[in-house]
Amino acid sequence: MRLVSLKNTAYFCGIAFSFLLIFACLFYFERLNSDAGYYFFYAVNSESFHIEHGRLVLILAEIMVVIGAWLHLPLKILALMYSINHVLFFGLLVWISLKKLKHQNAAILITLLQFIGLRYSVFTPQFELYYGLSLLVFTLAFIYFLKEKSNPWQPIHFGLVTLFFTLVFTSHPMAIYCTFFALLIFFCNKSFRNTWLIAIGLLILYCVWKKWAVSDYEKSKFTGFSFALSHHLKNFFSIQFLVKCIRFLLTYYWDCFLIFAIGFTIFLSKKKYKKALLYLIAIKVALLIIWLMFPPDTMGRYIEQVYFPFVFLTCLWLFQEVISIRLLGILALLLIYKSWVITDAGIEMKKRSTQMAFFVAKAQAQNGSKFFVAETDMGSSLYAKGNWSYGFETLFYAAMNTQKTVSITKDEDLQYNTNFKKLKPSDFLFRPFEIMPYQQLNKHYFKLDTGAYHPLFAK
Repeated sequence: MRLVSLKNTAYFCGIAFSFLLIFACLFYFERLNSDAGYYFFYAVNSESFHIEHGRLVLILAEIMVVIGAWLHLPLKILALMYSINHVLFFGLLVWISLKKLKHQNAAILITLLQFIGLRYSVFTPQFELYYGLSLLVFTLAFIYFLKEKSNPWQPIHFGLVTLFFTLVFTSHPMAIYCTFFALLIFFCNKSFRNTWLIAIGLLILYCVWKKWAVSDYEKSKFTGFSFALSHHLKNFFSIQFLVKCIRFLLTYYWDCFLIFAIGFTIFLSKKKYKKALLYLIAIKVALLIIWLMFPPDTMGRYIEQVYFPFVFLTCLWLFQEVISIRLLGILALLLIYKSWVITDAGIEMKKRSTQMAFFVAKAQAQNGSKFFVAETDMGSSLYAKGNWSYGFETLFYAAMNTQKTVSITKDEDLQYNTNFKKLKPSDFLFRPFEIMPYQQLNKHYFKLDTGAYHPLFAK
């Protein structure tokens, strides 16, 4: 069996990230969708890092845009930098893994995590778990690197591992789940005692912290899971439900099934039965958690994010197993296919941007700066893709491309919670559940006029 060389791995990762970089440049505006645009706005508007729910890893997603905002670079340049940031950070992890840590498997795994199981959510690339789980792979590779040193646990090394695990743990609760299963599979011997001490210590601190500082959003998620556990667990004893779940996975995650099948077969062929069992348990429990909260139905951007821990776990065996040229070839074919899938999704998103550009131009030709559109104006398909972020995405587009800034929202957003009654002339609807006064806007980038919302298309 011919093994993959460092040079082969470098080519594999380099070509993959070249595609991601080109994609990030071509679709930089489309990558401001929903949550990504939300954090982009706050980073630009405040000219500082914006973090919610204590998810510190978001700092890594906002570095370039915050520096650019400090320099008052044009908004279009900031959007491009934001999109590129989501490629360069992961590329940096891959480069260090190859060049400094000499861990080819980590570089390949981090590269795969930029493609596998993804289609729609590449347009919300700041998602905390994407950063947290790739950083977890890098952290595990760094710990292996330290193991080879004569004096591995110097204070600086201890501090770096603690910092990395802190960023991983605070990225999302499911990242903690993935961390401990990764430790159980790959780090169960005395030489990794300090790793376990750091992880367990941080877990205790995390639990204490969340007991006293949990956000309302996170509290609702924990409450929702408790409710689902007590009311929906019986569904898992239904053959019909399980068949639906398997059909969903085979439809949307056949690539993960393929990677899982290869890894599980390798474990069994090498008689690594304990690892195979832990690997299987980790995936099954992750799916149980996901299906309790989100029974398989439709696929979309948010659902892809929900399933990302499952994607990570199906690929996790690649962290340590020997990778042959044949296996790398299979992975390369998968990435080629996923590149096509992602590009196709980008072309679909461009249709949304093209319509948005038309709407913005029409709004700028009228008096006022705040407008709304109906489903009949957009068409049902694009209206559904409008999402809750349409108001600030149109704000971005106008501010990037023209002199006059406008904001266009959907009529259902104005109707939501009777927003149309609450809005003052000096307010604008940032999103359906957030009304923002004009004085909070960074005047260097966003300048809206006072007044009421008007229909973009007169009836």
